[in-house]
Amino acid sequence: ASQRQGKEPNLEESDNLGTLKNKILDIESELLRDQYQKQERQFYEVNRRSKFEALRYTIYSVVLMIFYLKLTIFFNRLQRSS
Repeated sequence: ASQRQGKEPNLEESDNLGTLKNKILDIESELLRDQYQKQERQFYEVNRRSKFEALRYTIYSVVLMIFYLKLTIFFNRLQRSS
């Protein structure tokens, strides 16, 4: 505003603007760092959850295959005995 009126800006005003700019940059970088850490945590949680889910389904599949195999063996023996 003072430049528009043709006045020279005060050194105090430019210092205040500089410190204000630095404070804003510090706050912005802190917010970005917090947001990045939060997203990183969420990514690792989802990744870990999906690994456990895949492991669980693999175990379920193996158990079902064993059950099916035992069932077929049982009916095979039943058919032979009759």
